[in-house]
Amino acid sequence: MSYDSTKLSNFIGQSDDPKKLKDYLLSVDKDLQSLFLTASTFYQFGTGSNFSILTYSSTNYAWFASVGAWSITNALLYGGSGSTYIGLQPGVGIWMGDAAFANAIFSVDPTGQMKAHAGRIGGWYIGTTTLSSTNLTFDSTNEVIQNAGFVSGALGSGFQIKPEIAEFQNIRIRGKVSNAVFERDVISSVGGNLLVADSDILDADMTALDTSTVNITSDTTFAVNDILRIKDGVDDEWMEVTAVSHTTYTVVRDKAGSYAANSNPTWQKGTAVVNFGANGEGLIFMTASENNSPYLSVVTHSGTPWTTLTTRMRLGNLNGYLGYNTDKYGVAIGEATKYLKYDPTNGLQIAGTVTLDSTSTLNNLAVTDVTGWAAGADTTKIDGGKVYTNSITTDSISATAITTEKLAANSITATKYNELRNTYVYNADDSLDASYDFIVPFKIVSELLTVQSVKLSFKILNFRAYSTAVASGGGSTSGATGSASGGGDLSGMGGGSHVHSIHVVDAGGELVFFYQGSLWSLRSTGVVTTSVNDGHIHTLPVIYSLPTPGYQVYFSGSLMCCSGGGEVSTSITNNHSHTIQIKAGTTSHALRFGGTQFASAISGNISNLSSQSQAHTHTTPDHTHPNHAHTTPNHTHSLGFGIFEDSQSPTINYYIDNGAGYGGASGNIITDQTDIDITASISGVGWKAIKFTSTTRCRIAAIIEVKLDISA
Repeated sequence: MSYDSTKLSNFIGQSDDPKKLKDYLLSVDKDLQSLFLTASTFYQFGTGSNFSILTYSSTNYAWFASVGAWSITNALLYGGSGSTYIGLQPGVGIWMGDAAFANAIFSVDPTGQMKAHAGRIGGWYIGTTTLSSTNLTFDSTNEVIQNAGFVSGALGSGFQIKPEIAEFQNIRIRGKVSNAVFERDVISSVGGNLLVADSDILDADMTALDTSTVNITSDTTFAVNDILRIKDGVDDEWMEVTAVSHTTYTVVRDKAGSYAANSNPTWQKGTAVVNFGANGEGLIFMTASENNSPYLSVVTHSGTPWTTLTTRMRLGNLNGYLGYNTDKYGVAIGEATKYLKYDPTNGLQIAGTVTLDSTSTLNNLAVTDVTGWAAGADTTKIDGGKVYTNSITTDSISATAITTEKLAANSITATKYNELRNTYVYNADDSLDASYDFIVPFKIVSELLTVQSVKLSFKILNFRAYSTAVASGGGSTSGATGSASGGGDLSGMGGGSHVHSIHVVDAGGELVFFYQGSLWSLRSTGVVTTSVNDGHIHTLPVIYSLPTPGYQVYFSGSLMCCSGGGEVSTSITNNHSHTIQIKAGTTSHALRFGGTQFASAISGNISNLSSQSQAHTHTTPDHTHPNHAHTTPNHTHSLGFGIFEDSQSPTINYYIDNGAGYGGASGNIITDQTDIDITASISGVGWKAIKFTSTTRCRIAAIIEVKLDISA
């Protein structure tokens, strides 16, 4: 098909007559006429009077203002809408993403100027405000140029350029440096600590292997036996140099033993390497964040700086160095017994040998005039108003005033003692129970200057009782007319009627069983002791075995019980014994045997022992009773004398009275206590007191040690 420009025809308008269209096409090109005669074919081409598209088929033709999804208006060809819009217009350009050329995210104007919000040109990526490649980014919004691996800080890497600052690993300037402002007298702050020591940076990465070497940039040199340290916010590794080859150093890694074999930190190129030097060498350490800071110290090490650094000199806060235990600012040099130190409070202090040459003067006093200061053939003498020293050892001291930390002498003579330290010890011992407290009073003397310490110690002892004689008054009875009576023996009960109890503690032990009138347990063979009454005690045996059959024994809080019930008897004391009824039934509290005592989940007393009087016999011969009277003189009953203790399990509390009443209770105490510090609760002079309370009978032996500074 061809086009001949001489065959133009003005076919304007729209017609349903195929012949008119055929004639028009024939006038333009015969090939077009043949094309439109093809049946059932749909075609679009050309423009009509309204800038429309001519559409023709074998049955019809018409003019339309679009081609598929594309529209035509005047000189504009466009498609889509909003973010999908695409436009093409002569004199304007090509654009996408918005119907307005100026707002489109992509556009090309007739001059070839292109605008795009994102894209790629070669290896460069276009963002909304950035242009970047694999290793470099230009950020227009933040006004930053930096490489992809940039990390800020002293141990960082890469570079970054901002309007206010630029940060590089290294910088080399071949020409001059010109600047508008050169800063001086500025304040510089380093957070944390500052170490002044020989150092360099890694020139190559280090692996985790023990054989990995240290390669530095050669700004300095290390030597064999030097101790190196590499540290960041996570890891901290110590190494020792064993061989040197130019800037490569063979090292023993992880000298501090912090990591497993071949699992050392992987240090990156550019990381700082600090040299602590060999054994005996040192460095300067400055801190404003450590304990007792700020200060500057000169320190050395003895081959293991990861465990011990020895301070040789400190400038600043001296607290924690050469005997200082409070914040004092000054300078101190030396060691424990040989030093020179100064602070405004204590002035200049010197210990050790002081050597002055012959030309030196001391307060305008020539050295040759103070030979008496040195001990020689004569008695040592010191000229001056005061003597300050840590220790004086002598046979005799005579002075108006002495100020020292330690004074050792056979005798001391002084006009007045400014202050003395005394220790007062108060001892007390007494019994107590749930109804009666035990109080220990003590007094702080009126010469008090300072309460240095008050410490309380006490032991929890068994309750102790002592037996005594019981008095009884006499009396008389009237007899009847005598009659004959045969003699004989009459068994009676003598002595006072009494009962005992057996204490059960809240503790553990082996289960107890009842069988054939006895108690059995797998703990061991032993006895349980009753309480003291009428001047004596009894024991209740427990047999070591497990009877078959046998009945487990329980404790109700005051009685023993088991399935079927029963009865057991105590030992015979003073010609009598007691029986104990075991009630029929069970409870949830098993009775246990601990070797010398009964125990259960609840404590209490087995109190149903039978009441007994001491057994005895009266013998009466054959006789006749005349009229008579019986007279019983005043008399006493002799009892067994001795010391009897009652074993309990008390819970103790103590209270402190500083002179205005008792404060709150201490915690519950069940064991002996030593040196409880109650200094904070005692102040001022006058009477004070400690009160003890107990849940049951016991005895307390207490000691209160009061250390005071008093005036002479």
